[in-house]
Amino acid sequence: MPDPLPDFPTGPHASRRRAAHIVVNDLMNVDNRWRALSGELAEVHDSDDVRRLEQEVAEQRRAKVTADQAAGDDELRLQRMRQDAAKLRARRRDDIKSLGAAVDGERRRDLTHDLAVAERRLQEVEEAIAAEEQACRTGTDADRARALEVAVAALEEARRSQDVRERELSGQCESLKEHSSALRAELPQDLLRRYERSEKENGVGAATLTGSVCRACFMSLDRASLAEILRAPEDSPASCPECDTMLLPDAGSYTDFADQTHSAS
Repeated sequence: MPDPLPDFPTGPHASRRRAAHIVVNDLMNVDNRWRALSGELAEVHDSDDVRRLEQEVAEQRRAKVTADQAAGDDELRLQRMRQDAAKLRARRRDDIKSLGAAVDGERRRDLTHDLAVAERRLQEVEEAIAAEEQACRTGTDADRARALEVAVAALEEARRSQDVRERELSGQCESLKEHSSALRAELPQDLLRRYERSEKENGVGAATLTGSVCRACFMSLDRASLAEILRAPEDSPASCPECDTMLLPDAGSYTDFADQTHSAS
């Protein structure tokens, strides 16, 4: 004969038994919320955004150091080129002056050739100077400093937001821990021991039985196990036969049991 559908506890002690069941349910929800917020707090503490911005600032600082060193090298190179240009201009002036005084044909040919070489070389050096100055202007110290300043500001803002969120979550977690402690103090010692043993072994002290599924181990229970759990008094909830976690049936569990009973008949 199919197992009859269990009734909710009744009688003179029903309110006391239900109160214990409600306390376990509240404690389970509070602790689940605490675990969720603790996980979120850990994620905020190890924020990917902050880590990414820290890397960006470090890269900007390295780039600025490298650029500053390169700028010093560029300035030395420019100074040498300007010195070369000044020597070539002096050489050109000397050639022009000497040409005005030379009367010997061979001497004039030598001076003319040297003047042409000096002018060609001077043009090349002046073009190189112009290109170097243009390159320096496109990557100025001010631009590099501004890029670093923007990166540092973004990092500081991210850290401020992180700190605000961490304080908020820490406060909520602390409040939940206090609430959990108060609820644990309300539980009978035998229930508290069962709850904390399961919490240590399974990570949760109690779980919902949704239909015929244990929400601690997510195993689907057979009809006999379901009947035993549903018959348990509310002041002493039964445990999952698979993971030994204290189970709190929801309304769907009674419906599932009734459906299984009807099918068996």
